[in-house]
Amino acid sequence: MTDFLSLDKLLTRSRLDDYVCAITDDGVDLSWANWIERFSAWRLTLEKKDGIRWAVYEENCFEFSAILFALWSLGKQVYLPGNCQPGYLASLENFVDGFVGDFESIDDSITRPTDCEIESNHKPAPHELNTIDPLLYVFTSGSTGEPQAIPKNLTQLSAELDTLHQQWGIDIDDAHVVASVSHQHIYGLLFRCLWPLLEGWSFDTHTRQYTEKFIPPKRGSGILISSPTHLSRLPPHDVEKRSFNLVFCSGAPLDYCSSQQAKLHFQCPVTEVLGSTETGGMAWRQQFAEHTNPWTTFDCVEFELATASQCLRIRSPYLENPDHWFETNDRAERLNDMQFTLKGRIDRIIKVEGKRLSLDDMEQKLKQHPNVKDAYVLPLPDSSGRLGAVICLDEAPAVYDVNTKRSWNTRFRDFLLNHFERPMLPRKWRYLDSLPRNSQGKFNIKDMTKIFSDQTPRPTEATILSTKTIDDEYHIDLNIPKDLVYFDGHFDQVPILPGVVQLQWAEKHARNLFGLSGDFKRLEVLKFKKIATPGMTLTLTLKYDQQSQKIDFKYTSSIGQHASGRIVLEA
Repeated sequence: MTDFLSLDKLLTRSRLDDYVCAITDDGVDLSWANWIERFSAWRLTLEKKDGIRWAVYEENCFEFSAILFALWSLGKQVYLPGNCQPGYLASLENFVDGFVGDFESIDDSITRPTDCEIESNHKPAPHELNTIDPLLYVFTSGSTGEPQAIPKNLTQLSAELDTLHQQWGIDIDDAHVVASVSHQHIYGLLFRCLWPLLEGWSFDTHTRQYTEKFIPPKRGSGILISSPTHLSRLPPHDVEKRSFNLVFCSGAPLDYCSSQQAKLHFQCPVTEVLGSTETGGMAWRQQFAEHTNPWTTFDCVEFELATASQCLRIRSPYLENPDHWFETNDRAERLNDMQFTLKGRIDRIIKVEGKRLSLDDMEQKLKQHPNVKDAYVLPLPDSSGRLGAVICLDEAPAVYDVNTKRSWNTRFRDFLLNHFERPMLPRKWRYLDSLPRNSQGKFNIKDMTKIFSDQTPRPTEATILSTKTIDDEYHIDLNIPKDLVYFDGHFDQVPILPGVVQLQWAEKHARNLFGLSGDFKRLEVLKFKKIATPGMTLTLTLKYDQQSQKIDFKYTSSIGQHASGRIVLEA
């Protein structure tokens, strides 16, 4: 059984010095003794500061946790911004007294603890934590408005962590936590940072951004903390399966097909957690059959439905007022005392042509079409009251051709006419490879409305002019569209084709032409010699060595060589 410590006891009881607390990207073990040293260094630095309210942003989860507990041990309040963009941080200046961590745009931020002598065997005095007053402020995602700072005291956090231990952690002695979500949000903070610290498990110091990096540990149980954004983009052709003991997903409901694909990929069912910054975790589910996957509340969570709206109301120890009912915007259907199904959000019910319409309902109907992988429906930004629909097809035909796009529009309108009256149907349609979700799997309404600001979708691929083979090489002539999406912000005065896009194109064409399915492993001898600009025609040369699983690529044009390198795949 795991050596679980409650949140308020972590700094009053000592673990073994050599217990592995975290593992770096380079595979270096960081021990509990290392963590105590960092905690002590940060505490000595921060106790000299007068401010009470501190914004903390630190990408290294090990370092972040040391800062967090150092501030808490001093009775100081921690504000967690979701990102460190300058405009976003400017809005925090009225909230906080100072900034700690990776704040490059803040001149007087504390980026590292002051150099101080700390003996390697130093054991700090036990620190009692304040569990009553709010010591944590977590900002909501702001998907439909300005982010709000939600206060949390350590009693609330401790109650939720105790639940995670009882529900899943109690029988796991040794585990390593891999995460694709940030600890700057409540889900990541609880699941990938605080929970493993209390259980005595290890965790990655940094977030794994790419699915090919979701690799189980060599020792102990593997636990993956992810989101719909990542789990819905697993490669369906992946040959190598990765075996995890637990896979968690939160942020938004995961669609059934992605859930099943992830189950096959990781040899483990996906456990989804329903919750929000305000409520904490409310319920969980694992999907075993399409359309019949109810949510089950945690043992300490009570729920009921609001009489008028049929929205979910909960009462739990995770709330600021645990004795009061909190009403969510999620409409639900009660199945029994602990189970319910979701029926969409009340804030997504609008009036079209004088009649009530659930945007969630229309999206679900579109997703039932055999050619639709994902969909989003929203009011158009022109204040006309009409709707727009953004569609991700299961395969990507030439939807940018006007006639082909018109054909798809008609097909989906006819499909929706089986369920909705004609005046309520979307008037504008857009087709994307994937919907623009954030790392928590949520949409930003501003990003979605921008999609309809242009009359036609922007291309994401180069135009293939010709393809030929010479000996064992492929030579592909590519014209770079002047309105390519990837020129945005790269750069405003002189648009340049990003190197990462060149790598993506090279890998994609090589996989298609040579029929490759192995995982990306690494890059070798990568060189960028000349820039590529809008309208330019490049020749992409590809060669594949089956024995070494290596793809050699080269971009050339009339002015010489632009880039070259080698992509190595897993054998």
